[in-house]
Amino acid sequence: MALLLAAVDLAAATRRPLLPAAVGGLAGLVTFLPMLHWVLAPAGHVGWVLLAATQSAWYALVADQLRRWTRSVWVLALAPLLWTAMEAWRATFPSSGFGWGDLAYAHVHGSPLLGAARIVGGYGLTFLTALIGAGLWLALAGDARRRVLRLSGVAAAAAAVAFGVVAAPPAPASTTRTVDVLTVQGNDLQRPGADARADDVAIAQRMLSETRRSVREAGRPDLTVWPESSIDRDPFRESGADLLPFVSDAAAAVGGQLLFGTNLDGPRPATFYNAVTLVDRDAVVVDRYVKRRYVPFGEYVPLRPILGALPPLRQVPRDGVAGTGPHTIRADASGVAVVVCFETLFSDVVRSNIRAADAGLVVAVTNNASFGRSAQSAQHIAQTQLRAVETGRWAVHAALSGASALVDPDGRVRARTGLFERATIRADVPVITAETPFLRVGDVVGTTARWSGLAFLAYQLLQRRRRRARRLQDAA
Repeated sequence: MALLLAAVDLAAATRRPLLPAAVGGLAGLVTFLPMLHWVLAPAGHVGWVLLAATQSAWYALVADQLRRWTRSVWVLALAPLLWTAMEAWRATFPSSGFGWGDLAYAHVHGSPLLGAARIVGGYGLTFLTALIGAGLWLALAGDARRRVLRLSGVAAAAAAVAFGVVAAPPAPASTTRTVDVLTVQGNDLQRPGADARADDVAIAQRMLSETRRSVREAGRPDLTVWPESSIDRDPFRESGADLLPFVSDAAAAVGGQLLFGTNLDGPRPATFYNAVTLVDRDAVVVDRYVKRRYVPFGEYVPLRPILGALPPLRQVPRDGVAGTGPHTIRADASGVAVVVCFETLFSDVVRSNIRAADAGLVVAVTNNASFGRSAQSAQHIAQTQLRAVETGRWAVHAALSGASALVDPDGRVRARTGLFERATIRADVPVITAETPFLRVGDVVGTTARWSGLAFLAYQLLQRRRRRARRLQDAA
């Protein structure tokens, strides 16, 4: 934030009205092109550049709105407010949004401010981070004749750090219960074969083999987790009947409480449900969670009658059908809040699934195989780490091809697998039912910033219109 404000300040000094926005857009491209390079594998160069450009447009908008305020004390309020509003809107618009790369995720690897997420959530961390950056900028930018700016900047940065460090409560205490959780990672196929159905069978076989191995070595677990798409076709319909024996054998091996990700046939042709199903030892369905937020242009095509004919979008032949609302899976040992892949970005989805029935454990399932050996998997785990801190829950991050992880309520990764290896994580996971302030109250900072930022933008547009009208009147 400090360096962005410096760049915007230099651009604004040229009195070229479009240059601050261009600087912001360039900052966005510098951020997102390398961060999202893994999009190249499934979407190609066009998809990669378009996604990065879409996200960079938000940066351009923020830079444009800050250009008049870089040397004002108001920048201490506007920079964090507008940046947080931008992230909150970016996560909801267009379509389902794409909140990848928020500032808050920079804190998950040991930042002293991370615990503040238990109070203010991820967007609160973003606000504090942007405030610190704005304070540092103002402390350095204020000249000797305006010492008040320097002092204001120092005070704001210090206050943000102090709040993050001092006000953060400890993680909620665990109950006396633990759940013996087996997480299975079975896809070591780095390149899909010519026969997709054969790949489905091979992966299911590997999942079953790893499950049986763990049971032989450590006995039956309380809960077994197979990741997203571990059963890639509907095992309860003709389309995936050849995969049902693997589910049945695994359920019998673990004695029930098998939680597995699968793509179920949808209610209409060319639709599907991305679901996580809990079965008992006889492979009878006990409970099910259906994904609520799908990836636009990945799992469904917005405005398909208009856009569906475009050549790149023909690769998305089916549209995901969303679940109807929050849901906690009722396993024997504890309520489990399940989120599927893309949903780890959305704190409201995780929070509402926990509160649906006081879930004591979070399970995030994903299939990142399409992105190869890239940074995508590590970025994804960072999202689960932040959600664990916000909610005060242990989180099982189960990835079909890796990396899988076990995350504690302080955001620390306690166990982790590699990419494209057959592996398991087995651990006694504490059940936590106490609530963090964020889990109890919700995303106050993000909601407030979203609408305050929109109001500020509307006010700025109104002021520009008035200034233009006055100029025309004076010219007349």
